[in-house]
Amino acid sequence: MNFANMQDQPSLIIINGTFFFSKEEQKDIKEELGKAKIKLFLLEQRGIQNSIFSGIEIILNNSLLNLFIGGIIMPTLYEYLKKVIQITINKVQEGKVRQVTLKGATIPNVILKIPTKKGEIIASIDKNLSEKELDLYLEALVKAANSIDNNENYNAIYRVIDKNSDGSLLILTLNEYLKRHHKIM
Repeated sequence: MNFANMQDQPSLIIINGTFFFSKEEQKDIKEELGKAKIKLFLLEQRGIQNSIFSGIEIILNNSLLNLFIGGIIMPTLYEYLKKVIQITINKVQEGKVRQVTLKGATIPNVILKIPTKKGEIIASIDKNLSEKELDLYLEALVKAANSIDNNENYNAIYRVIDKNSDGSLLILTLNEYLKRHHKIM
């Protein structure tokens, strides 16, 4: 698999989620996305993950992000992308797959990621996510990416989308996120 292909054309990349989809589901998803000239890459990353954002990663590459930012993405394609993301989340919710760590076996997190020219935007999303909430996360990711790429003073490598208790979303630097969740003082 050529990494350049993942960067040059609109792509949806799912890391550590290959086992969620049957061969037939993988084929169907690839065909549907292929109609809109979007590639699907299902990758596995083996080895120890030591990150607060480890788990099943769903990455919208820069070319796909540009379609969102430019408003070029067709409504039917947007709905299908949401459907693929929601299917992944639902399969995690089923709890058939466990992530094994030193602390034991847990249901893995689902992380949405968007790489930008100036860093990465990360959203660790709830396992019980409604379609409306998924829309809010995608809107927040696009808003954050757009503001970061257009800001010459931006110097943080990571931005994190975090959910408030009232359901609203915040765009935080990684440092702000870690302080908010008492991971650093």
